[in-house]
Amino acid sequence: MNFTAELVDDLAGLYYSTFDRNGTTMYLAVTQFQATDARKSFPCFDEPAFKAKFNITLERRNNTPDFEDYITLSNMPLDHSYIAEDGFIADVFQETVVMPTYLLAFAVCDFKYLSSVTQNWTMNTYASKEEYNKTAFALEVGVDILRGFENYFEIPFVLPKLDQIAIPDFGAGAMENWGLITYRTQYMLYDPNVTTAGTHRFVAVIVAHELAHMWFGNLISPQWWDDLWLNEGFASFFEYIGVDFTRPEWNIHDAFAIENMHPAFGVDSYPTSRPIFATNVNSPNDIDRLFDTITYQKKYIKRKEYGNVRHQELWAALSEQAKEEGKHINVQEIMDTWILQQNYPVVMVTFDSTHIRTMQTRYVLGNTSEGTDSEFVFKWSIPLTFTSSQNRTYENNDIHWMYRNQTEATFEWPNTINNANDDWVLANVQQFGYYRVNYEESNWKALIKQLTTNYTLIHPSNRAQIITDLMALVSLDSVNISLALTSLDYLNQETEFVPWYAALNEIGYIRNMLLTKAIFGKFETYMQSKLEIIYGKIGFYGAQDESMNNRLLRSYIVGGACYYHIKNCTDQAVLLFDRWMENETNLIPPDVKSRVMCTGIRESRSDTWDKLFNRMASQTPSDQTIILSALGCSREHWVLERYMTYAFDDTKIRRQDARSAILAVVYNPLGRDIAWNYLQRNWNHITTVYGMSAGNINRILRGLASRLTTQFQRDELARLRDTLGSDSDYIPFFDNALQDVDLNVAYVTKHYTELETWLGASS
Repeated sequence: MNFTAELVDDLAGLYYSTFDRNGTTMYLAVTQFQATDARKSFPCFDEPAFKAKFNITLERRNNTPDFEDYITLSNMPLDHSYIAEDGFIADVFQETVVMPTYLLAFAVCDFKYLSSVTQNWTMNTYASKEEYNKTAFALEVGVDILRGFENYFEIPFVLPKLDQIAIPDFGAGAMENWGLITYRTQYMLYDPNVTTAGTHRFVAVIVAHELAHMWFGNLISPQWWDDLWLNEGFASFFEYIGVDFTRPEWNIHDAFAIENMHPAFGVDSYPTSRPIFATNVNSPNDIDRLFDTITYQKKYIKRKEYGNVRHQELWAALSEQAKEEGKHINVQEIMDTWILQQNYPVVMVTFDSTHIRTMQTRYVLGNTSEGTDSEFVFKWSIPLTFTSSQNRTYENNDIHWMYRNQTEATFEWPNTINNANDDWVLANVQQFGYYRVNYEESNWKALIKQLTTNYTLIHPSNRAQIITDLMALVSLDSVNISLALTSLDYLNQETEFVPWYAALNEIGYIRNMLLTKAIFGKFETYMQSKLEIIYGKIGFYGAQDESMNNRLLRSYIVGGACYYHIKNCTDQAVLLFDRWMENETNLIPPDVKSRVMCTGIRESRSDTWDKLFNRMASQTPSDQTIILSALGCSREHWVLERYMTYAFDDTKIRRQDARSAILAVVYNPLGRDIAWNYLQRNWNHITTVYGMSAGNINRILRGLASRLTTQFQRDELARLRDTLGSDSDYIPFFDNALQDVDLNVAYVTKHYTELETWLGASS
């Protein structure tokens, strides 16, 4: 069969990418086929159930000096090459294993690579000639993690080689093509002199995520996209295990809840949230919507390798294994409550000296008359764990089951608890369970008192949980906001990244609700009082060989201190920024670079903005990402308006980075209305001429909605929605954004006076 396909720059199918080399534009051809874009490149069935072996031959030019260093890559090792009739070199690759079409991958480039050879496979990391040495970290952790997974699953990696390649233009973060994993460049490179702690850590996490896919998603694949979570859920879980294989000192598992569970809580709180197992997945746009926050959360693999599975087969395999271990558990009965209905439970915990009593209800916000259909009547089979002030244990806690046919359950408790002595009980130890916890006020106060007197007696994950559960229960009107806010009092003592990360995220929501309100000045003063002590402890500059916890903590604390105008922080940031603008050899410490850049732009004029924008193209990919966000920090309205036009100009900003530039303007208090007005005026151009992806549109709308707090703003958003046809793919995104704004309006209406009183008492 003869066919042709157009090579374009839309980041989908077979497309071209570019980068600058000493003033010359360099080109490479790469692929991104998941979920339904293989069909754009060649005639095929690219549904996951259709698997085959593939024989790939790629031809490349080699008749001029410009192309003599070009190579081709695909899923399998090169078998041989020959001169084709047209004078091109034809590279013939070994036949693939049985695999779905969407995991095929090609690349034609002049990249160089690093390599590590093991007994059974070779791992290579590719990047441009200028950057390939910066793939050493990805290679090191990649080898550790792949070996770790082989031992953990007791199933070897089945291919003879695994390539990882950094792509300058790449719409996703990474893609698990079997044997040729593709990454956005900044997510694969590490340079200790310029890379932030967050990016350093994220490179390890994303490599672990993609390598987990070699088993979950590649060796076994879902029968259809409605079971996408079998790919992404397992990879999101095992990425933490994978990083622990190579960097156990990072204690990365402590962050699992705040980085995975908490974002999922946020989007799974609405009546219209979807279950993990999706129904009515019939079109490419339906499939694209499944790649969201909810999804990205031994015998079985061996039995189904190279095959397709449904989730029911996983439950059967897990039940069989449990039976062999003497545990008579029907996994399907338990798990169906979690994947076939939306939302999640709140567990109310009460206790006396001998018993703990629990009651489950549904966590749902907004119009609860919607989304009321569930065969399980919004009851779940919940694994409950407990600890207490009298017997503080945070490892290997007994599991007590509250099943889907129970609204309430009672458990014997062997530890004597006395509320009069400020004893406390804590449920959901290390927050391993996907549920919120509520208590009687006396137990909340005892937990908060423990934080204030000696916070180290509560696990860091649970310190974060106390703050986030309380704030979530405020939105549900289950606890008073003044009680929730007292959980922040102890933060002056806290030195761990995980609780601070959780706290600043929750405080960020309150900040967004108050940004344009008369009491925001008092809120800023309160935040200065919270941050000044820890800022004094952690400082602007770190020590050499500092722990990952301290590096991450510094980036967040300095970020908050400069955002809320703590003078020493602002002065230090402006000084470092000005020195770097004068001479790039005056390096900015990586972990504070993001806030230094933003503060420098915030405190400068448009000519400095222009200089930084023009300098961006010559920076490392990770620094380009930082600068993209920093450029949105300007206080000059016309500069922000111009930046919005740049975002949709491919000659100014890469298409993959347009969303980041827009959100940088949205997140600037002075830029929100500028971004919103621009989107309204240019909606048709953005969605049709420019062709921004539905996923990016959704993220921009949700980012914007997170800053809208009035009925007038809500009505404006609804008016734009109503101009779209009823069959528009964007309608669900607008409906989600409108839900967000409705909740914001209700939150401000209900809690503004309480917040005003609290801020007055705190000042």
